[in-house]
Amino acid sequence: MNVLVISGMKIFRDLIYMMRGLMRNKKLRAKAGGKFTEGMIGPYKKAIEQ
Repeated sequence: MNVLVISGMKIFRDLIYMMRGLMRNKKLRAKAGGKFTEGMIGPYKKAIEQ
């Protein structure tokens, strides 16, 4: 496996870990709306820009 595959697997693993509590609660999902994606990608976006 190359670096891209390993990196992708780790990022996916971290996203699943962060989202596991939010996906069970319907009220939180409705309240947050489409901000899940922004919150998940934000830290990685900063790293890429630097």
